Amino acid sequence: MELAKIDKLVCSWMQRAREIILTGMQCTLTVTTKTSRNDLVTNMDRQVEQFYHQQIKEAFPASVILGEEAKHHPARVPEQGMLWVVDPIDGTMNFVRQQTDFATMIALFINGQLVRGYILDVPRNELFWGGPGEAVHRNKQQLASPANVALKDGLVQVSNRFILNDYAHSKAIINASSGLRVFGSAGISFIHLLTGRCVLYMAKLKPWDFLPGVALAMGADLQVGVLANRPTKLEATSLAVTTPAAWPEIQQIMDGE
Repeated sequence: MELAKIDKLVCSWMQRAREIILTGMQCTLTVTTKTSRNDLVTNMDRQVEQFYHQQIKEAFPASVILGEEAKHHPARVPEQGMLWVVDPIDGTMNFVRQQTDFATMIALFINGQLVRGYILDVPRNELFWGGPGEAVHRNKQQLASPANVALKDGLVQVSNRFILNDYAHSKAIINASSGLRVFGSAGISFIHLLTGRCVLYMAKLKPWDFLPGVALAMGADLQVGVLANRPTKLEATSLAVTTPAAWPEIQQIMDGE
């Protein structure tokens, strides 16, 4: 199937997922924890992931699916066929506590290549989609690549753990920028990069958190650092996604120069 047809299909799935989430928000959520008290999962996470799983298998039966809530994960990207990477609700803490600043996300590999990313800001109903060789779109409108802004002229997004541990000299990077913003959702953070509201996002993320955003970043001519452009291992990864103009200074700071 042509990628244009896949785009149309996935966009329809994500709109249906949004309806499921918004309906579920009117009911009492079942909230449990996974690895820590701040690592939440809800009945809606599981319901939306199951919805995506059903849609993918109906349309593309031979697909491999990596979902955040699945019990078994493939270790590597298969060299042949389709791999779908699904994050049903990204920013679950925001979803539970604030009911804003959360997303639903999908990435697609075909024959070992990352070809598409899809991030839907659920409350705002803004769907960002595209990938390598395909300009990023917001809903039906093509976006221009974000302005190539230097570090000193832009806001940065850095995860709490990076800041607390000063990983990769993140405090110095923040000090060299125009200021810090933390949104609590990888998907929302990537959207701020794609729309030029921030010039950097640094975090250690699971595959379902970063792969949709990385695909979109590649389509938007952003620099993906620390992570290879075509990752084959499906594991937690530290990465910095930024404007090309900001990247050399960020590298110098990270290297302690």
